Formats: sequence, structure tokens, C-alpha cells
Amino acid sequence: MVMKKRHCYDRQIIAVSFGDPLSHATFSGYSRHLFLAMQEICEVEGGLSSRLLRITDIPSACVDLTPLRRLERPIISPHWLWSPKTIQKLSRRLQKRLSRFDETIPVLQVGTHVYPVNTNRKFYCVTDMTVKQAVDNRCFRVSELKPEESEKAISVQKEMFDSHEKVFVLCEWTRSSVVNDYGCAPEKVIVVGAGANMPPLEPAENKYRSNQILFVGCDWVRKGGPLLLEAFAIVKRSIPDAKLNVVGCNPGAFGPGVNVFGILRKDKDSQMNTLRRLYSEANVFCILPEFDPFPNVLLEAQITSTPVVCLTGGSRADAVQRDVAGKLVEKHCARSVAAAIVEVLSNPELAEQMGSAGKKAALERFVWPKVAERILSHVFVQQ
Repeated sequence: MVMKKRHCYDRQIIAVSFGDPLSHATFSGYSRHLFLAMQEICEVEGGLSSRLLRITDIPSACVDLTPLRRLERPIISPHWLWSPKTIQKLSRRLQKRLSRFDETIPVLQVGTHVYPVNTNRKFYCVTDMTVKQAVDNRCFRVSELKPEESEKAISVQKEMFDSHEKVFVLCEWTRSSVVNDYGCAPEKVIVVGAGANMPPLEPAENKYRSNQILFVGCDWVRKGGPLLLEAFAIVKRSIPDAKLNVVGCNPGAFGPGVNVFGILRKDKDSQMNTLRRLYSEANVFCILPEFDPFPNVLLEAQITSTPVVCLTGGSRADAVQRDVAGKLVEKHCARSVAAAIVEVLSNPELAEQMGSAGKKAALERFVWPKVAERILSHVFVQQ
């Protein structure tokens, strides 16, 4: 597939990701938004997936069938995916697809699933976290690996980092891991951030007096939903008319003041309009994951002028300017979260200031054209 350019450029790049690079579902839309933004700057070719499974892989237990017990779709086994043998196999398969492109055209892959094999082509990658960070925090399916498997997975990811010209990361937290845990030269690892996957929105009338709290996340538990629900009960004691709107999941009915909207797809106009309305009306945006590589919804909240309440740690310091665009809570406890939410809800002037500051920061740092420019400035300067 060739992604059609909108202008004439003398620069080209090949788009690769683990899944369709232009799918809304691949890396939560990161690759789609990034490569579409790059089309305004250079010619983006390929649109290749490195998720190159074959029937012949089945005997090697590439598929985990356990989700079928929950009437869910089978998934790729992390034990198979993160083995050095598999990474080499997928890399060879991708190389065959790359062979039809001139070897002077570099590859930019979103994620770390392949490395260059028998080629002089330059590879670059973008990643939101490292395997070691996921293993240490016991998050995502890579954390299911046995200790010896984890060591091999970390080792093979190091091979990828070492074989790439530059490693682009979303935040300083991830950069620190790539440099310190994987031994990459500091000048090789570049923080580029991400762009908000929502357009800038004007605040709805009385937004900062609406007492509406917005949660957006597909994984209710991992995104801190239970803690938020506990905090919301405390908030209701001080602000009885407070509302909690839950988007992205449907964990069940919660009682008065909680509205569950389920999944709202951005590629469906009616659902996207509902999501825009919820952002434009929300007085506070809150998710509370203890571990989250770089939650794009924090950028969505800010570009829609919505103050943020979240936990400290990880990438949050990069994504949200503390006490300027929102409140970063130190303690993982409901009372601390509730206190931060009440502080914003009960002070419309403060909420409006935070919303305005967050939108300004998002437009300056977290828009896709600027992310694309940051990356391509390092790719093209070396050609």
C-alpha cells in the first residue's frame, strides 16, 4: 500500500507498525495520527504491518486460546511474540516486503517488534515504554513472561534499540529506561511526545460550574476506575450534584450520579459528537492508573480545556504541568484524590485557569504536526 502524498516532496519514509499503521486501533491511534501528520511534510510509503503471522506458526503456540473461555477473541501469546526466534522471524518476513522499496528510504516503526536484517536501510522506532518497565510494574501481557523469558525479551529489545539510528520516546520516564536499563547513548534517545487525538474544543457554557467528572479508558481497573469510584463517593458528600461520566468501558451500574456511556468510537460521527460534548462540558478529567506509559487522554483533556486530576509518577510529569493544568496526587488513596477533585470543582476560576493553561500547553507541545516535525528533523538530517 502507498499512502498518497498531498504535496510533492523529495523525502520519503516507510511506515511500519505491529498492525495496520492507519488503523484507529493500532497503538490507540498513535501510528495513524503520526503518519497522517507526516504526509504533510514528506512522502509516506508502505503502510506495512510487522504482525506477519502465518499458518505455519500455529504449531509453535503463537496463539493464546484462553480468552475463548470468556467468549473473547484469541490473542497472540506473549511467550511466543517476545522470544528472540520470533522477533528474528518477523524481521525476515518484513524485510521481504521492504525489498520492493529503494534501500535509501528509511523505516519508521511504531513500537519495537522488528529490526533490520541483511540490509543497509536505516531503521528508526517510536516507543512509549520498554519491556523492562512493563515487567517491573507487572503490567501488560509481557509481564506474564517467566523470569528467563523476560530476560530474553529485554535482550532482544536491546538488539532493536542498538540496531536503530534513533529511538524516539514519548516522555523522559521512558528515555531514562532506554538509556539506563538498555545502555543506549543518551544522544540517540529523543523525547518527541504525542499529539492529542481530539481536536481543540471551546468550553461549553458553564463548563467550570458543571460539576461533571469525566473518565475515559477501556480498562476500568488498570486505569484506576475503582479508586475513582471510591473518591467520587467522598466528593458527593461535599458536592451532592457532582456527576461522574464513564467512557470506554462498561463495568456495571454504580448508582446515583454515575453515567456509563461505554465505548465511543472516534470513527463514528454520532459517537464522536457525544465524546466531544462530554469533554466540552466536563469540569474535571480524571484517570488514576499507577502505571501508564503515556495516556493520550490526558492530552485530549487538556486540548479541550479540561483540568486534569491524576496520580504522580511515570509519564504524568511530562503530560500534565502540575498545579498549572491540573492536580497530580501523591498518595494512592481515595481521600487525596477526592480532595483534589473537590478543590477544582469548588473553584470555577481555578478550573478555568487550569483549563486555559492546559489547552495552551497542548497546542504548543501536543499536536501531531509538531510531533511529526520533531521526528523527521532527526531522520532527514542524517540522510
